[in-house]
Amino acid sequence: MMSVDTNFKSVRDIQVFDLIWNNTTDAIFTIGQDGAIIDANPAFEALFGWNVEELKGW
Repeated sequence: MMSVDTNFKSVRDIQVFDLIWNNTTDAIFTIGQDGAIIDANPAFEALFGWNVEELKGW
């Protein structure tokens, strides 16, 4: 599992992350230390057909 550093250093970093998160065709999701889903990108929903709001906390 890959760890993602979310300590963005600039507005540009946030913009680049946002562009990747929302426009990639790869499913990306984040999980908490307890293994529960925190968030997922639009491609995750499109590929798996699951609504992210329904999955949060699983």
